[in-house]
Formats: sequence, C-alpha cells, structure tokens
Amino acid sequence: MNDEKEEKKENFDAGPLVEINYWRTRMQKITTWCEQLKGKDFNMVKNAFISKSKQHELSQRGIGNENISKLLNDYNRLDLSLTDKLNEAKDNFKYLSTLEKFIEPLYKGTPEQIEEALPALMNTIKMIHTIARFYNTADKMTGLFMKITNQMITNCKKRILDGKKSDDIWNRDPAELIKVLESCIKLNKAYKDSYKETKDKVAEMQRGSGHTPFDFTETHIRQIRLVVQKSRQAHRNIHHYPTIPVTGQAQFGEHGRTHQQFPKHHQGLPEQKI
Repeated sequence: MNDEKEEKKENFDAGPLVEINYWRTRMQKITTWCEQLKGKDFNMVKNAFISKSKQHELSQRGIGNENISKLLNDYNRLDLSLTDKLNEAKDNFKYLSTLEKFIEPLYKGTPEQIEEALPALMNTIKMIHTIARFYNTADKMTGLFMKITNQMITNCKKRILDGKKSDDIWNRDPAELIKVLESCIKLNKAYKDSYKETKDKVAEMQRGSGHTPFDFTETHIRQIRLVVQKSRQAHRNIHHYPTIPVTGQAQFGEHGRTHQQFPKHHQGLPEQKI
C-alpha cells in the first residue's frame, strides 16, 4: 500500500512499456491483497471481532469495546482504500494496454515505421485522455508523453550509432548516415505536427464542455528537439565537408545529449562542441 509516487521509481529514460508494466504489476499486487482481505482467515477474525463487540455491548454497556471498534474501522478503511486503488489500477491498465501494438515500432522499428504509427498512437492517447476515469490527469498524460519521447530518442540514437561506439559514427558510409539523420529529423517534425493536430481536434471536440484540455507541458517535444538539433548539425557537416576524412568524435550521450568535436588540424573546420 505504498504511495504511488514512492513506489514508482523509474530511470530518467524509461519508455512507455515501463508505464504499462507498472500498472499491470500494481493491479496484480492489489488484486492479491484484496483476495487475502476477503479470504476465509480474515473473515473469521473479522466475524470474531464483531461477535465480541456485540457481547461487550450487551454485558458491559460498551466498556472495553473501543479497541475492537477501532480494529473494525481500520479493517473497513483498508478494504475501501484497496478497492479504490484496485479500480484505478484496473482502469489505467485497461486503457494503457491498448497502446501496446502502436508503441511496438518505438522499440523494434525504424524512424520511418514510428512515423507511420504516429496517427494511430495519437488517436489512442486521445481516447485515453477523453474517457479514462483516472489516467486523464495532466501529470499522468505528461509522464506518458515523456516516456514515448524517451523511446523515440533511444530508437534514433540506436539507428544513428548502428551498434557501434559513438567514436565510430564518422566511419559510417556518409550517404547511409545522411539517410538515417534525415529520417530522425523527419520523425521529429511528424511527432510535433501529430501532437498539435490531436490537441486542436480535442479542443474542437470539447469546446464549451468544461473537460480537461489536451494541453500538457511540452517538455517531451523540447527533449527530442535536442537530438534533432545535433542530427541537423551532423547532417550539415557531412554536406559541407564531404571530401574531408573526419577523425573527430561524435558522441550521442544520455537522453539524446550529443557532443561532437572535430580535430583542429582539419583546416576550415573549427573546433566545436555542440
């Protein structure tokens, strides 16, 4: 029965599957607790307390009955609290699980395949925001978008590095690298456009309804923009200096933070750290 915020400890770059698995596990845990609370042993003890409480009321006018009453009240509070938390976990998992087939490209696909899946993904998120009873808060929706963005960044980084160390990025075939960089840049634009389009659609649907607007902090958009800025810089460098053998380093670090440095001895290429 830990508080959700205390129980939910995640890596800063967690993806959306982490969110789905969290609510699946929480639902399973609370279901087990509810079954125990309603089980034979608990009910036997509860009935014994109720019987003892009635005996006190008849024989001693309630003297010494305070402790039993407190235990019964605690039991009832726990029962209600578990029921509420179970309803929330079931509802959240039910809606989040509808995302699974649309987020699969984030883990296994290319940037182009992610872009193709964006309309269906955003429509499902819109549905969750519109009809979910518990998950349509600004905090939860923003957290979900952050996780989706995290996985986009991880996917783009994986495609750019192509299984190699960051030091070896400039050893890749320039035409191949340019294609990957362009696909990441294109994905960023499609993501921003899809988010804005969904936001506008929901605003039109909910005009005058008083429902929570589809308008969350856009940190997730700004975060992927960091990767795109570095991709564009690398893209320009390849186009500007196609005949120079670059031996410098390009490091795609944690959470999309990139450090790129060209050696001083390349005339016309100033030393730069992006």
